[in-house]
Amino acid sequence: MSGDSHTGFNSTAFTMGALSGAGLVAGAFVGSLQAVVQANREACARWTHNELKTAYNLSELLRFKRNEELAELQAENAELQAENAKLRLLVSSVTVRPLRGQAR
Repeated sequence: MSGDSHTGFNSTAFTMGALSGAGLVAGAFVGSLQAVVQANREACARWTHNELKTAYNLSELLRFKRNEELAELQAENAELQAENAKLRLLVSSVTVRPLRGQAR
């Protein structure tokens, strides 16, 4: 056993164990994804064409409303930031500062 670690650590066995464990985890993950896909397929298979169309239209309407609200909030935010900038300028213009060279 020339050149081996004093702990007798077998790196080949460790590597094989790590690869086996990673393979098991990956297999479980893929199996879970396949089960979810199958459940979604089965759920969608029960919907009629009109139900799917109605759900899609509702989804698009909700997305449109959300985008409208976002645009309104962004406009309001811009107005508030502009007002804030005006107020900061006003405060800085009326703040009394000592003259240069004079002690406080």
